[in-house]
Amino acid sequence: MLKAEESVSVSYRALNQSDLEELLKLYQDKLFIQGYGKIEEDRQTKQQLEEWYEHSIHSLDEYYFSIWIEGSKEWIGFISLTDFNDDQSEAWMSIGIKPTWWGMGIGTKVLTAFIDDCFTNRHLKTLRLSVFSTNHRALMLYQKVGFQIEMIYKQMMGLLEKLHVTPIEAVGKEFDPTYAQAVIVEKDVKAPAHMTVIKVEDTRYALALTSAAYFGYPADELKVIGITGTKGKTTTT
Repeated sequence: MLKAEESVSVSYRALNQSDLEELLKLYQDKLFIQGYGKIEEDRQTKQQLEEWYEHSIHSLDEYYFSIWIEGSKEWIGFISLTDFNDDQSEAWMSIGIKPTWWGMGIGTKVLTAFIDDCFTNRHLKTLRLSVFSTNHRALMLYQKVGFQIEMIYKQMMGLLEKLHVTPIEAVGKEFDPTYAQAVIVEKDVKAPAHMTVIKVEDTRYALALTSAAYFGYPADELKVIGITGTKGKTTTT
């Protein structure tokens, strides 16, 4: 149990299907969206959220938690851990709290306990997250609990510009096939005649294979050494 104030205690637990209605309300809160950013297109309706939930509970690299007010049992937000690296030592974190509970110290208390849990019990070594550079409230919170700023939006856009990567109008727009010659999908899609459509079971796995092919299979140039035994593996590596 975590105390946000003398009279308010909060806790977190695994996200349940019964929490989806409150999660949807948060996703539709305009003030929340201003700070958090656009919600994924597959989580815009109750049915989409239920389908997403059924998928996420079976995932081995996605974990979602609900934040609760103890006593009243009020649902006030969520925390997620996603996009783990290969050895499960690094992950991306996200947190969302109802705007009516902002400024009460709840984010600090929940994140402090959650981060400690990640490093102590989940054996993570690195946690990452993204935040708008204009969201000063969130930036102060994240730095307060130990996060360090690596790159802000303007710096990222400047870097992309140097690499001649230019943005296209995509938010809220239908997919424009003129920007692509081929797509990799998990579900059947409508595509123009000139486009190559490759259907796979797992697009993320397919992305790894296509990326390796594009860059000339750089992993083939790596030297791999295996260390086995009862003692000395950690010391050696």
